[in-house]
Amino acid sequence: MRYHYVLTVEVPGVGITTAAETIDLAPGHKRSAVHRAAVEVAVRGLLKGAPPEAEFTAPIVRFWSLDPETLD
Repeated sequence: MRYHYVLTVEVPGVGITTAAETIDLAPGHKRSAVHRAAVEVAVRGLLKGAPPEAEFTAPIVRFWSLDPETLD
């Protein structure tokens, strides 16, 4: 089944980003696993642009939504 998610995550001291993606998931996939993977990808993207000496704390999820792509 196809799903759409929107995630806004902030890494204090580094920046904030929003991702909106469509993904295919097999039945039985866990929402928490999708959330964790999406946050990891977003944080990696933010940290690529950070200077090596940047100090930051744990990421803060500002918004998260995961819904079926098809509107019934």
